[in-house]
Amino acid sequence: MHIHQRHLYHGAALIQIAEHPEFTAINPFLIDGENSHNAYRINDNTGIYAKYASNPNASTSDYLFTFNQENLDELANVDELCGKLFVALICISSSSICCLGYDQLMTLICSNSDPT
Repeated sequence: MHIHQRHLYHGAALIQIAEHPEFTAINPFLIDGENSHNAYRINDNTGIYAKYASNPNASTSDYLFTFNQENLDELANVDELCGKLFVALICISSSSICCLGYDQLMTLICSNSDPT
């Protein structure tokens, strides 16, 4: 079995969850019959969608996370399948993780793409 770079980075966030006393199980979400590359089911009713950025933007020092239409469609699909959905934003070089609720993420995306 090949270990992909995303396995290492997603593992950083998932181990934080696995160490919580209420944790019981983790499974990948099946999307169109295949394991998702980003989405995991925690316990029975919680979804985690993991994205990582290796380094901050050179000019702003901010970590930039890109959500293409495929990511957004997958997020919406996962949101329908679980009671709660969180997005884990993993900043590799600063060794930090930020977790947002799905609704919070969508509010940020909408406000960032609003042309006004």
